[in-house]
Parts: sequence; structure tokens; C-alpha cells
Amino acid sequence: LRAWCYFNLINNFQQTYKGNESKPGVPIYTTITTELSGRNTVDAVYKQIISDLTTAETLLNGKARPAKINIDVSVVRGIRARVALAMEDWATASAYANKARQGYTLMSSATYTSRSAFSSISNSEWMWGSQISASQATIYASFFSHMDATVAGYAGLGGQKKITKALYDLIPATDVRKKVFVAPGTGGTSTSNPPDYTQLKHELPVASSWAADYLYMRVAEMYLIEAEALARQSQYSSARTVLESLITTRNPAYSTAAIPDGALLNEILLQRRIELWGEGFSMFDIKRLKIGLNRPTGTGNHGAPFLNPVVTTLPDASPLFLMRIPQRELDNNTKMTAADQNP
Repeated sequence: LRAWCYFNLINNFQQTYKGNESKPGVPIYTTITTELSGRNTVDAVYKQIISDLTTAETLLNGKARPAKINIDVSVVRGIRARVALAMEDWATASAYANKARQGYTLMSSATYTSRSAFSSISNSEWMWGSQISASQATIYASFFSHMDATVAGYAGLGGQKKITKALYDLIPATDVRKKVFVAPGTGGTSTSNPPDYTQLKHELPVASSWAADYLYMRVAEMYLIEAEALARQSQYSSARTVLESLITTRNPAYSTAAIPDGALLNEILLQRRIELWGEGFSMFDIKRLKIGLNRPTGTGNHGAPFLNPVVTTLPDASPLFLMRIPQRELDNNTKMTAADQNP
């Protein structure tokens, strides 16, 4: 858990690992102490993350867990694969993603389009998540209030979350993943018929209840990490096999046969964008791939006058990709000064 938390912290408070190893990261604490710490380097934070995951893998190997709300060795390996991907340690990323995905079954096309596919921990593809009962749901303050436009939460009241027209148009008609977005020309203005391009992927399992589980990791991500890492090692044949074994479950007509080796990586990254849409990976991917933000505008891409994102382009390593250090931390941590603040 500490490794997972530090991985999220370092990616929110500093740019990506590669090329920024010596830049200031976040304070490292491994024991309860009154001894304060300043901003350790990015490299030091990643070393701590790897140390924790290495220990966790040893301790949890061969041990069963009570439920998916608990971390087991497959989840540890999944986190390790994420970390290796960020560090551009391709051999470790492919090896750990492969180990992490063993024993899990990809969901069927029928399940993918069901209301509970991305809101129920019982899904065979889920590796780790939180089980949220109706009594524990935060209702309007919940993830699903902001995502599910078919109920009277924030999304249903007008703050719909939409796929860009540009990305939607890249999904083939034979791909089941296209069905989890409202097709252009078919949308309305009500919760029973949300506007065009509105997402239908993240929905409450039952529209009359706020009980909905939170997804932290699923096996499809591991296929994508493995495929990307293999392609970056020029192991194109293996990368194709891994990618096709995932995408053909979404689109039976899918094949990489017509895609040359030189274009395979971009295809994998496109499939990653489609498959993991709305699951919290885009910001970290924009940073690690060093591509900057380039949000499509124009008709269908939720621009002015409604749902205007305001910021549509940002250069690579923009300071706007970083969270600011909380003022309370700067006030109370004697090992930090105003100069430690992110730009």
C-alpha cells in the first residue's frame, strides 16, 4: 500500500521518472517518527517504491486473500509492472505484467456493455478494488455521481463525461467498446437518453441504488503494459500476440497483420487509450510519454459554449501537470521552504 501511495504521490507532484531522476520528489517516511524529511529526489522515491514491492511480493507469494478488496501477489506484481513502465524498464514491465495477469479471465463482450462491468468487484477481470455498499456510498460526492449521466448525480444534471469525437471515430463499428458511448445523432437531453458522446461505461449497477464498487486494477491493463513493453524491446511478434489476445475479445475482427512493426507501438498506445478510458491513466501517460496535452476541439469535442475545457493544449512537462505542495506542509515542515514549492 505504501508503494502504491508513493507511486501516485510522485506522479502527481513531479514530472515523469525518466529525465527527472534528480529533481525534487516527495518526503519519504518508512517509520513513525518526529524526524521531518524534505523533498527526496524522484530516484530515491522510486527506489523506496521498488523496495516495498519487492518485500511485499516475497511476503505475499503463495498466500490467498479473503477477497479482491485485499492486495495479493498478483496486485503487487501489477503495481510493479506500472512502476517499471513509468521507469522505462521494459524488460521488468513485460515480465511483471505477464506474471500479474495469470489466473484472470477477460470479460465477455456482453459483460463489457453491462451496467455492472466497471462498477462491480465480482467482474472476473477485476484484480483489485473497493466494495462499496449503499450505506457506505458517498452519493453525490461519489465517483459515479460525476460519471453516470443516467442517474440524477452531477453528470445527470449536466456535467456529462464524454469521449472526444476524434477518439470515438477511431473505434471500429465492430468493437464492443464503441457501445459504451452515446452514438452521435442518437443522444437527447435527459438521464434516460444522455447527449451524444456521453460515456455509458462507468454506471451504477442498479440505477436506483448508489452501491457501486471502485476499480483500482484490472487485467486488461496488464495485457497492454506487456504488449507495449515487448514492442519497445522490438519483440514485435510477441507484442502482437499479447495485444490481439486482448483486443479480439472486444472486436473479433481485430488483427495487427496489416500494421507494420514501426507503427505497432502507436497502435498499442491507441488501444490503451480506448480500453482504459475513464480509469485514471491519461494524465500519467501524457507525462511519461512526453507528448503534452493536445485536446481536440470543434463539433463533438465538448468545446464552447457548453462543457468548454478552456485549456486544450499544454507543452510537455508543463508545470500545470504538477500538484502544488499543500501550504500546511510548507508551514509545518522545517525541512522545507517556500523555494520547495512546485512552479
